[in-house]
Amino acid sequence: MVKECPKCHSIEDDSSVFCSKCGYRFESRISVSEVPVKPEEVVWMGRPHPLFFLESPIFWIGIISLIPYLIFFPIPVIIGAVITVIVAPYAFRLYQKGETTVALIIFILLGIFFCLPWILMFLGYVDGVLSLEYLISTDKIFITKKFIGLTKREVLLKEVRDVVIEVNILGRLLGYGNVIPLTGGMIDLWAVSRPTLKHSIIHGVPNPEHVEKIIRSLIPSRSK
Repeated sequence: MVKECPKCHSIEDDSSVFCSKCGYRFESRISVSEVPVKPEEVVWMGRPHPLFFLESPIFWIGIISLIPYLIFFPIPVIIGAVITVIVAPYAFRLYQKGETTVALIIFILLGIFFCLPWILMFLGYVDGVLSLEYLISTDKIFITKKFIGLTKREVLLKEVRDVVIEVNILGRLLGYGNVIPLTGGMIDLWAVSRPTLKHSIIHGVPNPEHVEKIIRSLIPSRSK
């Protein structure tokens, strides 16, 4: 879901608290039960860019597997695409609510009826965009990934020593990048083994420079 900034007309993720272009604060619809901090402590919330799923291997496995389906079963596959668009988001919402078994059965049935490539592409979108949630409060950064499993990471702003931005070629074209807040120990890992930091990276956010500025503005002066 997206929304338009009334000030600069930028298109933002529906969960964003501030406009990434002009800093406009949207009306808050956050309840205490939805975030790990009080709503008034939230500085920024967001998800990856809507097209960040293009970097998901699952999505490309779906694309590759779609080719033989289109050659040998074009009509069933087209029908399967329509069914997937209608049913897969419903199954994913069930999964989010904790009804894992029912959601899994639905996905298996969809896969059987000529929908497997579309399901893989949808799961690539879930893996790359919908499963990731980011929140910056006045004193912490929260990084959450809810896909097959659940991963949560909290970074204390008072421990952040530097903020790194990574933008690959696709990110330059589409307008997104990674933001990596580095604590003292993480700086050493950054030099030695960057893959170990994967759960501490704010992946694929639109306008990463804006997110970097927010983090730097909240770092206590002694750690700048």
